[in-house]
Amino acid sequence: MNNQEQDGVLKYPELVFGLVGAVGTDNEKIIGALNTALSRVKYNLVSIHLIEGVRQIEKWSTIPTKPLDDRYDSHMDAGNEFREILNRGDALSLLGIGAISVEREKATGKLKTPKERTAYVLRSLKRPEEVMELRRVYGKSFFALAAYSAKSKRLERLAEKIASSRETSISHGIARLAYIEPYPKSRATDLHDDSISVEDKKTGKHVTFQSFVGVAPRQYSNLFSLGDLPRKQGSKVIKWKPEDASPRFAESPFAYLHREEEELATFDLLLTQNNLIPVA
Repeated sequence: MNNQEQDGVLKYPELVFGLVGAVGTDNEKIIGALNTALSRVKYNLVSIHLIEGVRQIEKWSTIPTKPLDDRYDSHMDAGNEFREILNRGDALSLLGIGAISVEREKATGKLKTPKERTAYVLRSLKRPEEVMELRRVYGKSFFALAAYSAKSKRLERLAEKIASSRETSISHGIARLAYIEPYPKSRATDLHDDSISVEDKKTGKHVTFQSFVGVAPRQYSNLFSLGDLPRKQGSKVIKWKPEDASPRFAESPFAYLHREEEELATFDLLLTQNNLIPVA
């Protein structure tokens, strides 16, 4: 038994983050912020692009990767076709589960040996089914991070990136927003348009709702709070040391490793049944 393991639970377990955001959201900033936070507690971040996984299947192995607008179109079309063929809205999450197992085997030499102090970030989730599947497989080890950017900002950022990929200049001015409430589809602005503003810059009596950037408060108790840990040793206050910190949740990796194995077996069967051949 690993000397960091008690009752089947690792002290520094694997974490799985799913980044949820529309095309054009500045995911790099979010990944950077997450990496900085995880580095404080000695966790290594492994970034996995879900949509890149479709190119590991022969049918889509030669889809365009540049310029950027062709890349976006080809990969989105491939992702949609992949979901339709498998008849599963969570098809891309299965690619993510497979990618996690591959990264784990690279790091430990074994599929079923967890890599301690490792956080896998899947970018980016587009459908509720993907979040549900990952939560079902990884349980308390999975955290969904939602990132929101106003449509105008996303379009501006996309235009800038596309122009850059085609060696054309365009003006700057990118911003990122991530709301908890009111979220984009909330009816708050419909019901209280005379008093609040979410994206518009209104003056006078309007209350402006600013964006929240970070981990939602209900997750702090799982990741950051001292919780039930002792705060004193005798009369001395125990100092929190980031390098010794570990997630507060308790979930045996062997439970999700079993579920992961089952899903990958199902995934392989689906690929075979639909004549989808992985790239050798």
